[in-house]
Amino acid sequence: RGPAGRVYWSKCKGHRRFLGSTEVELPVTAGSVYVRTKGHKFQDIWISLTGWTLDGKRYRYTPEDGKFTLEQLSKKDEYPEFSDMVVEELMVPSHDGVEVPLSLIYKKGLKMDGSAPLLINGYGSYWRMAWNIQLHWSQLE
Repeated sequence: RGPAGRVYWSKCKGHRRFLGSTEVELPVTAGSVYVRTKGHKFQDIWISLTGWTLDGKRYRYTPEDGKFTLEQLSKKDEYPEFSDMVVEELMVPSHDGVEVPLSLIYKKGLKMDGSAPLLINGYGSYWRMAWNIQLHWSQLE
C-alpha cells in the first residue's frame, strides 16, 4: 500500500495502562485523515477524510460498533470529472534504495504507452523544491 491515511483506536485502563490498539477500517480511502472531538469529557468523535479526488467527507464515528455516519456541515460541490479518475498510491525505491511515495492520478482507460502528456510535480526533503515544471492545463489536452 502506498501513502494513505489511517486511524488507530487505542484502549487504556485508567490514565497509565495501555491495553493495545487496533486499526479502524475507514469507509473510503483517503490521503489525509483529521480526527476531532469536543474534548476528553465527551464521547463525540468526528473523522474527516480528504484525498486527491475526494472532496472532504465528515463522519461521526462510534467506536462501540465501529459505525461511520456521514455528517456534512454544508452541501459539498459536485465534481463529476473526478468519477473518471484513478488514483494509485505506490511506494517506489529511490536512487539509494529508500522507499518513497509516488501518486499517479490519471483518467480511466488511459493507455500507458508513453504517448500521453504528463504533468509532473515533485519536491525534495524538508519541502525544498528539487525542480518545478510550469505547464498550462491546455498543454495536457
